[in-house]
Amino acid sequence: MARLRLYNPSTPSSLFDQFFNELDWVPKEKTNARANIVEKKDSFLVTIEVPGFTKEDLTIDYQDNILKVSGKRSHSNHEENDHVHLNEINEETFTRTFKLLDIMDNKIEASLDHGIVHIYLPKKASGEAKKISIGEGKSFFKKFESKMKSVS
Repeated sequence: MARLRLYNPSTPSSLFDQFFNELDWVPKEKTNARANIVEKKDSFLVTIEVPGFTKEDLTIDYQDNILKVSGKRSHSNHEENDHVHLNEINEETFTRTFKLLDIMDNKIEASLDHGIVHIYLPKKASGEAKKISIGEGKSFFKKFESKMKSVS
C-alpha cells in the first residue's frame, strides 16, 4: 500500500519532522478564536470567530465578572480499521476569557451566525447612588450578631 506524505516545500525536511509525521497520533489543535469587544452606553457586544463550530460545540459562561467562551469539536470520518494516509483535521479546542464588570448576568444573550458568535451583555444601570442609613450603635450590633448566628 502506498503511503502519502505531506510535502511542504517552504519548510526544510529534517529527521525530527519525518519521525513525527510518521506517527499515527496527532495532538489536539488549539484554535485561535479571534474576538472583538465593543462597549456601548448600556451594553457590551463580544464577537468571536468560530468557523466550523456548531452551537452544541460551544460553551459560554459568565461568573465573577469573567466571560468565558470555549469550544471543542472533533472530526472523525474514518473507522478504526481504516488505513489513514493523512489526518490533519483533528479535535480543535479554544478558550477565551474576558473580564467585564457590572453586567446584568440574567440578561446575557448569545447567537451563532455563519461561524461568528455574538454575545450581548447589558450593563447594570449606574443610576443614583444607594443611600445607606446609619443605625444606633448597640441596636445595630445586636441585629448584626443575630444575623451572624442565623448564618452559622
